[in-house]
Amino acid sequence: MKKILIIVGVVIGVPIILVAVVYFWFFSSFNKPAPAKPAQTVDGVEDSNLAKSLNGLIVYDAPIGGIKGISLPDLKEITIRKSSDGNDAVNAVSGVNKKGEIAFVDGNMNGKGEYSLKMISSDGSGERTIFKKEGDPLWDHSMGSYLSLPQINSYVAFVGKMEGKDLKNPNEYLYVGPLEIWDTDKKAKIASVDNALDVNFSWFPDGEKIAYTKMVPRDDLIKNKYVQENEEDGVILKNYGDWSIVPAVFIYDVKNNSETFFHIGMSPIVSGDGKGIILNDKNYNQFLVDMNDSKKAIHISWPGIWKDSFGFPNESTVIYMGLLTTGQTPRSTENNSPLVGAKNMLSVKVVDLRTGKFQTLIDYIDPRRNIGFGITN
Repeated sequence: MKKILIIVGVVIGVPIILVAVVYFWFFSSFNKPAPAKPAQTVDGVEDSNLAKSLNGLIVYDAPIGGIKGISLPDLKEITIRKSSDGNDAVNAVSGVNKKGEIAFVDGNMNGKGEYSLKMISSDGSGERTIFKKEGDPLWDHSMGSYLSLPQINSYVAFVGKMEGKDLKNPNEYLYVGPLEIWDTDKKAKIASVDNALDVNFSWFPDGEKIAYTKMVPRDDLIKNKYVQENEEDGVILKNYGDWSIVPAVFIYDVKNNSETFFHIGMSPIVSGDGKGIILNDKNYNQFLVDMNDSKKAIHISWPGIWKDSFGFPNESTVIYMGLLTTGQTPRSTENNSPLVGAKNMLSVKVVDLRTGKFQTLIDYIDPRRNIGFGITN
């Protein structure tokens, strides 16, 4: 009888042990983060004088739920909101306005099923809630990933509840919703414009007009002769392939509740002096459009460019996330998804468009960070 029990135990036990070994081996391998790809860098000699001409604050989220800033021109790091394991995630953050305020989204990561739009002063004081709503900005797309404050008045802009647009050839899945404008003093929505794409949008210095991206029928652009017969417009339109709806930059006037077409393209960023707008196409080719000649887009580039820029203090200066400068030691991101693995850390740079000279403002930054910029005086 004892031999029978031993045999039965072996017959049952060995497969269980084997299954357990395979299970733990598989999932430990599956969860092992993939290493980052070899880091690209950009050659060039840094110009340490570029930051001296700037006055502003670079703002970015610092997990979990924290917000940090780099002041210009002194490049001093400040803590605006402390990180804490008990915090919800910051899903979006704006630049600073001239009142010294910053907008951010307190997201839903602790299972509360709600999120909040909040304001905080750059010195960390005066945190207040503008609204609290049910939903999750990350998983049910109840709110977009970008926030924008004008330099003056009490407005904030963002894309509200979004729906996906599944576009083919080239394949892309975009999120579109209403561009909502709220008065943060009154805690009230004062305007809404449909079909806004969840990418960069940017206020003009007067605090009443905002440049944003709207998805419009391709045929309408051609019929209304919005697309000019020149090489730059041709490049932008070509990169949208066979899309029946394409991104175009519009300017919305809050005071007059009106909008006007500006130029084909997306992700507009208005210069601090209001003289120009930088926009891009689907492949992140950058174009500068003079406000006095919105029909002409000039193709521009700068060293180590990586996707969008986020600061345009004046018509010749751009602040952006970019590649590390050659000679910097590459670093990888931490707390990575087991499905995606590590990413290469980037830097934050400023460039003079007239000369191509650049300066690193933040040595290392995670490309997943939400980031904004505002002029302080």
